Amino acid sequence: MKVYQKLSTFQGKSTLRSWVYSIAINKSKDHLRSWHSRNNRLREKLSQSAQFIEKPGETPEEQIIRQSESSDLLNKVMMLPIKYREVIILFYFKELSTTEIGHALNLKEASVRTRLNRGREKLKQLLSIERGVNHG
Repeated sequence: MKVYQKLSTFQGKSTLRSWVYSIAINKSKDHLRSWHSRNNRLREKLSQSAQFIEKPGETPEEQIIRQSESSDLLNKVMMLPIKYREVIILFYFKELSTTEIGHALNLKEASVRTRLNRGREKLKQLLSIERGVNHG
């Protein structure tokens, strides 16, 4: 689509083939940059929100342990495939209902629930591996 849109800018200084390749490469780089950037911003935002929740009567040691566990959990969530990661984040961190997530992602609510369950299972597996216990 981008090649068609930019065809009028082709100056003939290179072959059409190399010009098309350069557009494809640049679009791919843009996509990767934007995904990486969004992923990092999301990780940072979720990490900050998990760290600043204070619990009454919590000692500084307990607070550090809780923050460390939250950070570990967030890292495991970010390791999930995107289709599971997004529903886990929207459900648990953004507190959206499965209906709201379905509307946001253009999915049936049943598909959201399935991805949520599979995401939880994959997350349990990641956490089990870290603890040295393999649950299949």
